[in-house]
Amino acid sequence: MHDIFAGFAENIDELSQKTKNHSKVEYIHGKAPYAGPIHLAVIGENLERHSMHLQTVSNTPSLQGGLYAGAAGFVNLSYMAAAKASAGLLFDINTYQTLFWNIVFDKVAKSSTPAAFRKNLSSIIPDIESAALRSFKEPLRETFRRNCDYANGALFKGLPAGELSHWIMTPSRPAGLWMHDPALYSHVRALVLNKAIGAITLDISSRKACDEVRKFLDGHDISVRTLYVSNILNFMQSPVRKTDFIGRDVLVDSRLRAEMNVYRWMEEDGRIIECDNLERGTPLLVAAKSFSHPSPAL
Repeated sequence: MHDIFAGFAENIDELSQKTKNHSKVEYIHGKAPYAGPIHLAVIGENLERHSMHLQTVSNTPSLQGGLYAGAAGFVNLSYMAAAKASAGLLFDINTYQTLFWNIVFDKVAKSSTPAAFRKNLSSIIPDIESAALRSFKEPLRETFRRNCDYANGALFKGLPAGELSHWIMTPSRPAGLWMHDPALYSHVRALVLNKAIGAITLDISSRKACDEVRKFLDGHDISVRTLYVSNILNFMQSPVRKTDFIGRDVLVDSRLRAEMNVYRWMEEDGRIIECDNLERGTPLLVAAKSFSHPSPAL
């Protein structure tokens, strides 16, 4: 059992406020945080390959312990538990994703078993609505509703509301593995109870936002050992993509700059899990050094 980095996320809300200020999106009425469907399930990625990587992470001593960081949904907690991570940092440009994670952490803290957590998770939709009323002003909530409507009315990306309970109770998916396996769940819960896991609102294309993360990590004398970036970078690949994951124009060097931004967080021998191609949907486990590039003029 690797030591838990107790207190790592104690001041995570302060970091999230800083990164959110550098991660706002341009709307007609001005700049504001992005708000849209929440990531829960793995979308558009090969599940068998994720299962294989989970085994690799579980069985590779150099990938055990340390800091895990990742974007998107529940598969992060499966990877985090498989790695027996000492701490966890979850991030997404979607401010509703951060809200979601904080509710999940609260439910984990209150649920001593995987079964109790799954039962509590089934009520998360009204919890999200209540938390949004307390936390967000109406223009942001309206943006969220509008973006969900664009996604066929789905609160969770790619998962119709009527399928939530079934998804929660199905143990075979990589994303939900951690909440069906007592040992994996116990590790995630230990991170939560020790304030060793937290979530921030972050746009990885923002150098300033990513630099705030690096400063935070420096303050804790830690770097990221394993990073999951989902398929974010593929949406930033010019000339294949004209717009990114939230509809912004993709520039020639958009992907390269984002890779450099997150590379600055990494341990020298760290590993990154990324989806290599949106059409193939194949997540790869690559050396962090593959994200190191000569610095362009910034």
